[in-house]
Amino acid sequence: MGERDADPLISIASFGVSGVEVNVTERQAVIAMISSQGGQFQGWRNADGTINYESWIPPQQEEHLPARSEPQEGPPAQESKPWKVDIQEILLNHYEVAFEDRVPESPVSLALDPIDLKVRHVSTQPEQPIELDVHLGINQTGQIDVMGQVRREPLGADLALDVQHVGFKPYQPYLDSIADLEIVEGALNLKGNLKYGSLSDTEPMLHYSGMMNVAQLVLRDKTLSEDFVKWANVSVLGISLDVEPTRVSVEEVVVEDLYARVTIFADHTTNISQVFRTSGDQKTSES
Repeated sequence: MGERDADPLISIASFGVSGVEVNVTERQAVIAMISSQGGQFQGWRNADGTINYESWIPPQQEEHLPARSEPQEGPPAQESKPWKVDIQEILLNHYEVAFEDRVPESPVSLALDPIDLKVRHVSTQPEQPIELDVHLGINQTGQIDVMGQVRREPLGADLALDVQHVGFKPYQPYLDSIADLEIVEGALNLKGNLKYGSLSDTEPMLHYSGMMNVAQLVLRDKTLSEDFVKWANVSVLGISLDVEPTRVSVEEVVVEDLYARVTIFADHTTNISQVFRTSGDQKTSES
């Protein structure tokens, strides 16, 4: 992304608002549609862990409490009625996000393209559920679909997730820090339901139910130039995961065409111990 740093960080091809109705007396406003197309965002995480957009946020200034004033006689002032604003639908089409993580020695690029978003029933009333429908393309091969409801008060979500063919290879630099393994191929698939936010003390704060699959995984030993582990499919079915309190159960694990290579050397060490780095190895390689 280095050559793209000079490009605009944010650009939007079109933006429109339609169907606006305002009732000043009742302090109410309704917007039928907010729509936008062709938005592009460019971001990165610097080597020190900061995000490039953080420089846009002004530093927080120390608050000074106003001097205490003497109470005035007369009837108490009436509080004004807060405005109620409802947005019936928000549509974002063909958006793109290019993000680069520059913390690893070799930067990691993430491309979200296209991003199509549909949001309905957005309101200043915090208890109003918001309907969400999101489609994300990831690094040209994968996609994520999210559909369901979110709420602000109490904070919560009930979402259907569908993750298809999100490849591991672009994230090779993260693996380089802990293992001498090459990601030749492999992809994540996931389908299920995610609930966040409990309405009672007996419910978990986070619950996921569904399945997970890792397909066509091949990890190669860089030192020996041999396949270290590979499989056609590993599927975890009937997952039930709770967080706070933590509980997990699985109905079935299906493994297809598993291969793993274990080599014992003359000094009684194995390729497994050589593949995975220790903290000492990392310090040595960094120096």
